[in-house]
Amino acid sequence: MLRFRFLTYANFGLFENWYKEMAKKGYEIEKIKFSFMNFFKKTEPKDVDYKFVISNNEDKYNAFSKQELDDLNEMAKGYGYDFIFKSYNMNLYKTKAKDKSLYNDDVEELKILRTSVKREIISTAILSVVLLLLHFFTFANFLSEEFYYSNYSMVLAPSILLILIFDLLSLVDYSVFYRRNKDVSHTKDLKFSRLSFSKFFVYLIMTSLILIIVGITLQFVDVNPTIGLKNTLLLWTPFVLMWILVFLFRKKIKTMNISTASKKKIFALIVIAIFGINYFMNYSIANKMPGNKNTEVSNGYEVTKLSKGMFLTEHKIYSNDELSVERTISKDETTSNNLYKRIIKNAKNHPYFGEYVKDISKEYDYGKTYKLSEGNRYAILKDRVILVVEGELNNPEIEEEIYKFLGDVNGKE
Repeated sequence: MLRFRFLTYANFGLFENWYKEMAKKGYEIEKIKFSFMNFFKKTEPKDVDYKFVISNNEDKYNAFSKQELDDLNEMAKGYGYDFIFKSYNMNLYKTKAKDKSLYNDDVEELKILRTSVKREIISTAILSVVLLLLHFFTFANFLSEEFYYSNYSMVLAPSILLILIFDLLSLVDYSVFYRRNKDVSHTKDLKFSRLSFSKFFVYLIMTSLILIIVGITLQFVDVNPTIGLKNTLLLWTPFVLMWILVFLFRKKIKTMNISTASKKKIFALIVIAIFGINYFMNYSIANKMPGNKNTEVSNGYEVTKLSKGMFLTEHKIYSNDELSVERTISKDETTSNNLYKRIIKNAKNHPYFGEYVKDISKEYDYGKTYKLSEGNRYAILKDRVILVVEGELNNPEIEEEIYKFLGDVNGKE
């Protein structure tokens, strides 16, 4: 049986009681994955005590080897503690001697706990700043026309926002826990957080992770036509391979019998290697990509398919020597109106051409018509069709072509 609760340094005492209550109902905890996936096995109802022991299993640059962990658990067994699983510096034991410490006193355990919580506060604070910056960029796309051109953009901004909220709540949670327990002398007197133990907390991170998975999946399902699925996979390959290598060697490096300074250098080199190799491979792949196979010639125009979201039926550029038309056809007029407003708003916010944006609908019979720049660049809206035109609107031949683009909502195939 799988149950979702997020295990942290700020709530592990509540998990001890929860596991005890589940055992009374006939469900014994087996393991935990990713800190929030709790796996139980069906057993006979029993009265079992659980105890989390804070042990310095690992920090940023060092970790116990398997042998050291086995030695620790063997020692714990002599005190009546049966090891179940570990999560970072928290080891869960089944025990009949819950009040008997594995240490001479609680001082060492509390010292490790406070150090671990401090590290979490620092890393969470740094991550919050990074996520806040990402949120500004992704939310800007979410409010722009890019929202309608990519399903990926639709889910990226909400997922970043949810992770940011989760991270900020975690930062507050750890900070409050640290402050409330700053002067505690015994682990039994620790005051734990119910926020991080709540279902809301775990559903928040689960929702954000699901959105991220959906977003990554959309990178391959809703592929930019100008790149193609094959090339998209090639561009992702170096990044994925590098992180697989980091995952495989991270723990091995931590357990190496070398100085912490040397490990810092190795980790720094890994980070540089990730960015360097990833950039080099992507650059090499990009240069070797075949020309745009997504372009065809039709009715005197070179037609290029562009990416489009689920609310659109067409997003293409039609171009020749005299005219360039980026045509978007939506599934309903409401979507067209919203997208058109975003295009105009984005044009008005342009640092160089914003002052030239104006409504010239009364001068033409196309529908809503805006001038977008000092030159011959215009945006036209009629029913479900949006045209971004580069050409001379007063030219009779171009005028005739624009009417065709506005009327042929099924596409110029």
